[in-house]
Amino acid sequence: MSEQAQTKDAVAKDQDRGVQMDLDDDNLDLTAVRDAVNAVGTAAAVGTVGTGSFFDLDPSVDSSQSTTKHQGMFWFHVPKDIDKETKYGEWQRHFARKITTSFTGQDNIPDTIDGYERLIKIAFSSFPGAEDIGNELHTNSHVDTSSSYSLPTVNHDGRGGRASGGSVANRRVVSNNSRGAENGNCNGANTDSARVGKKRNRKRGKGGKNKGKSQDDPHVIVIQLQTGFIQIIPPPNGTIVQSAGLGDLDIDVEDGNLAVPNQLEIADNQNNSELIDVTQVIFDSLKNVPNNKVIKSEQFQLLEGTRALEVLNPRLDTGLIELSETDYKFDCSKPLSSRVIVNIQTKLLKSLVGWLSSDSLPVTVLSCRYVQTLLETYSASQGSDIWSRASFFNPRLEQQPGEYDNSSIEYQLVHKVFKIYVMGLCKFINFILHISKNLLYEEEDITTRNMNLDFLSGISPQFLIQEINDVIEWIIVNEIDEANILISQLKVINNLLKIEATILAIPIKFLDNSETVSLNLDFYKEGIEQVKKLQEFDYDESIIPQGTFSKFIQLDMENRNIPLELSDDTTLESTLSYISGIFQTVERFIRQANEIKSINQFQDYLEYNINYPIDTFSVFSRGLFQLFFIRDDKSIFGSSQYNLTSLSIELVENLVGKNTIILNNFESSLSQLKDSTKEELMTRYIGALQDFEGGVYHNLTRFGCNPCRQQQLVSKGLVIWDTLQVGWESLEVNVYQSYNIGDEFGTGEMSLCVTSYIYYTKIKMMMQLLLNGFELELYKPFEIYLIIWYGDYLVQYLVDHLTHRITQIILGKIEHLETTIPKRIKKLKAGVKKEQLKELNKYNHEVILPQLTTTLNYNQDYLTKSYQTLQILLRATMKYLAVLSKLELVDFTKGPGNNLTSLEHLYYLRLKPWSSIGVPNFPTYENYQKIITGTLPESDNRSNLFRCLELLAGSKGDLSDCKREYEGILGYIYRDSKHFINDSKVSEWYRQILSSIDVLEQDIGFLSKLISQNKDDLSKINKEYKLKIDKGVHRYIPKLSVVPNLSQ
Repeated sequence: MSEQAQTKDAVAKDQDRGVQMDLDDDNLDLTAVRDAVNAVGTAAAVGTVGTGSFFDLDPSVDSSQSTTKHQGMFWFHVPKDIDKETKYGEWQRHFARKITTSFTGQDNIPDTIDGYERLIKIAFSSFPGAEDIGNELHTNSHVDTSSSYSLPTVNHDGRGGRASGGSVANRRVVSNNSRGAENGNCNGANTDSARVGKKRNRKRGKGGKNKGKSQDDPHVIVIQLQTGFIQIIPPPNGTIVQSAGLGDLDIDVEDGNLAVPNQLEIADNQNNSELIDVTQVIFDSLKNVPNNKVIKSEQFQLLEGTRALEVLNPRLDTGLIELSETDYKFDCSKPLSSRVIVNIQTKLLKSLVGWLSSDSLPVTVLSCRYVQTLLETYSASQGSDIWSRASFFNPRLEQQPGEYDNSSIEYQLVHKVFKIYVMGLCKFINFILHISKNLLYEEEDITTRNMNLDFLSGISPQFLIQEINDVIEWIIVNEIDEANILISQLKVINNLLKIEATILAIPIKFLDNSETVSLNLDFYKEGIEQVKKLQEFDYDESIIPQGTFSKFIQLDMENRNIPLELSDDTTLESTLSYISGIFQTVERFIRQANEIKSINQFQDYLEYNINYPIDTFSVFSRGLFQLFFIRDDKSIFGSSQYNLTSLSIELVENLVGKNTIILNNFESSLSQLKDSTKEELMTRYIGALQDFEGGVYHNLTRFGCNPCRQQQLVSKGLVIWDTLQVGWESLEVNVYQSYNIGDEFGTGEMSLCVTSYIYYTKIKMMMQLLLNGFELELYKPFEIYLIIWYGDYLVQYLVDHLTHRITQIILGKIEHLETTIPKRIKKLKAGVKKEQLKELNKYNHEVILPQLTTTLNYNQDYLTKSYQTLQILLRATMKYLAVLSKLELVDFTKGPGNNLTSLEHLYYLRLKPWSSIGVPNFPTYENYQKIITGTLPESDNRSNLFRCLELLAGSKGDLSDCKREYEGILGYIYRDSKHFINDSKVSEWYRQILSSIDVLEQDIGFLSKLISQNKDDLSKINKEYKLKIDKGVHRYIPKLSVVPNLSQ
C-alpha cells in the first residue's frame, strides 16, 4: 500500500475513533483530547505540538466558564486600526499576550474575532526569507468576516494571479511537504471544527533524496480554523519558535494531504488556480532556522521575542504556578480571632521590611490575600465612600447572604481592626512608591512592581491616622483579647503615616542665627517605644490560616515577571530593628537640620552625618532625606530665605570669604557701562550663574544616594565642574581685564574667587572618587600603590591651593577693607557719599572682617590641616607598600596573571575618569613608572634588608606624626564646636582614621619581626607568607595584612 493510501486509511480510523470534538462544549475534557492526540496524532481544534502544549484556537469561548480549559494557553492579537505605515510599531505591544489563567474570570481573551488583519504577512515575515510569500498572501487585503474577500493565487509556474470574487471561506491554502504526507483532515466548509495534521517521523529509504540526513528534519504543522495559527516547529523536540494568527481566513485542507514529495501536487479536484502553494517557500526559509532558537521579526524588540522562551517552562511561565483549592477559594471576609490577626499583621510588617530590603511586592506584601483583595476592590471601584471601595469581600467568590454574623467581635476584628491596619500599611507603601518614582533607582534601591494596583493614593494620611485612633479606642472600650499588642501594632503604622503627613510641613530654621525652636518630633520617639513593645509578644505564625500568603497574585493578575518563591528571609528581630531605625534616622536628620546655623555646620551635616553613615540608612530614609532636603521650589529644607541660588553663593563665600564682588555687586558694578554692553554681560553672567547652580545641585543630590550610585555621580560631576571652571575663568578674566570688575589679591592681581572655589571642589571630588574605591573594593592588588600615589598627588594640589590662592584671596579682601576703603574715605569731601562710605566701612569692620577672619582661621587650622595630615598618612602607607613589594609579596610593576595588555594601558584605563580633567595636569605613565621602579627588590639581600628597614622606620615615624596631628584636629572640633552641629559624627570619622593607623602600626610591627627572623634570606618570606587585602576600619585606608600562606 502506498504512503498516501496508508495516510487516508489512518484518517478514516481517526474519524471512527471520535476524535473530533467541539470547543464550545463546556464539558470538553482536555485530558481525553491529549490522550486521543497521542494515540492518533490528530485532534479537533486543539493540538499537541512536541512539548504537549495546548493552544486555544477559539477566542469566542468565554474563559470565565471553565477553570481548566484555557490554563497554560496563549494566542496573539492585532488591533484593527493597524496599517502598514506604522510598520506594526503599535502592534508589537499586543504581540505575545499570554493568558496565564482563566478561572479568575478576567477578560483576557478578545471579545470578538473581528478586526484581525495583516496577520498572514506578519506570520510569514517573522522568519528569514519569507517576505515574498507574506507580501503575496496579503496584497491589498483586509480581513473582515462580513465582506467578500479574494486572495492572490499562485499558479503551477509560480506566477501570481487573482481569483475572482467570492467568500473567504471558499479559498484554500495548501501546504506541501517534500518529505511525505501529513496526517490531518477537515470536514465540510464550516471550520468551527478543524484538524491538526501531525507529522509522524519516518525513516527515508535508501533511494531518498535526502539520504543520510536525520529523520528530525524541520516540519510544518498547520492548524486550520477560522481564527487559526501557523506554527513553525524545528526538530528535535518541536519547540515553537514562531506563531501568528491567520485572522478570519478560512483554511481548508482535504484528505489529510499536507505534503506531496518533491513536486507541487494538489490534494483535491478543484481548480488549481484557486489554490496557493506556500510549501516550498516555507521549507526553504526553515533551512536557515537553527534548533532551539527564538526567531523574531526586526519590528519587534529582542525582549519580546525572548519572552517566547517562557512558555511552558515552569521556572519562567507564571501560567504554570500550581495552587491549592484553598488558594482559589480563600475568603478574606471570614471572621478571625485576635491572636490570628496579630500574627498576620506581624508577618505583614516583616513583608514590608523584606520589600524595603531587596524583594519585590508580589513576593512580600502583595502575597497576602487580604492586601490583594482590598487593593483590587479599591482600584476597581469608584465613589467617595472609602470603606465600601476598600473591602475584604471578593466579588468573584460565591458568598451567601448572612453567612457571617457581622455583629460578632471576630467579624469586627477583621473588618475594623485588621482592615485599617492593612489600609495604613498600603498607604505607607504608596508614600514609598511616590518617593522612589523621583528620588530612588529602580531595581538598584527598590523594586516598585505593584501589579497595577492603586495603593490608596486617593486617601490622605490624616484620614487614616484619625481612623486608626478611633479603632484603638474601640479596642480599649470592648476589652479585646491581645489588646495591648494590637494597639502597639496600630500605633507603629500610625506613626509611619505621620512621617508623610508632617515631613514637608516641619518649619526648619535653616541658617537662622536666632534661638533654635524645638520641633515637635515626639511621634518618632513614640514609634520607637511601640516597636520595643512588639518584642514582648510571643508570635506563632503556624496559626495563620493556609492561603493567607501565597503565589496567588503572581498567577491571578497581570504579571510580566517569572514565578518567584515567597520571601521569608526577614526575621522578626531584624524587622523591628529596621522599623526602629527608620524612626531614629529620620528624627535625627530633621532635628540636626533645624540646628544648622552656618555653612560650615551645613557641610558638616552633609559630609559626616548624612554621607558618612549612609550605609546605616534604610532605602526609605535615603529617599525621604532627598525629599526633605531640596524641595520642588528649590528651597533648602523648605526655607523661605534660602534656595539653591542663594545657597550656591554662600558655599563659595564660605571658602573664599564674604564680600565677593562678582557674586554680590556685579550688576551695580556695570552701572557706568553702555546699556548694550551691560545687557550682554548680564546675560552671560546669569547663564554662568545658572550653570554653577546646576553643578551645586548635582553635588547636593548625591548625598542621599547609595555608595555605588554616589561614585557614579561624582564621576559624572567631574566633567560638569571641569566645564564650569573653564566657563567661569573666562568670565572672570574678561570682566576684570575689560572692565576692572572683580576681587584682587593684596598685590593687585585678579583673584578669580568663583573659579578658585570650583577648582577646590573639583580636586576634592577627584580625591573622594579615588579613595572611596577602597570601600567599594574596586581595585586589584597591583593597583593599590597607584591609587595611593595618585591620591598623594591630588592632595598635594589641594593643600597648595588652600595655602596659597585661597589664603591670598581672603587676605586680599581683608586688606581691601582695612586699607583701601579708609583711604577712599579720607580722599572724599564731606557729604552724603562720604557718610554712606563711612557707614559701609563700619559695617565691614563689625560684620565682614570678623567673618573673613573666622574663615581664614577655619581654613588654616582645620581644613588645610586635615588634608596635610591625610597626605602624611598616604605617604606612610606608600612606604609600607614599597616594603611589601621589595619582599615580593606583591608586584606593582606587573599587571594581573595572564595579562593580555601592557601595564601602561592598564594605567590609563584605571585612571580614565581623572585623565579627562584638564587641570590639574594628569601625570603620565612615565611619571608613575619612575616611582614604582623604587619598589622593586634591591640587587642583593643586604641592600634589600637595609632599604626595607629604612622604609618601615620612615612609615612608623609618619604614622606617629599622623596620630599627633589627628589628635589636634579632634581637639579643634571640641574647642570650636560652632563649626559643627550637635552630635556630629565628624569625631567618629577621625577616630576611625586613628584606628586605621593603629592597625597599620600593628602590621608594620609584624612585618618588621618577619624581616628580623629572615634577615639572612628575605626571599623565604614570600614563600611562607602572602598579602591579604581587606576593607579597613576607615573607608580611605584598606587593611594590608601579611598572613601565613596555608596553601604552601
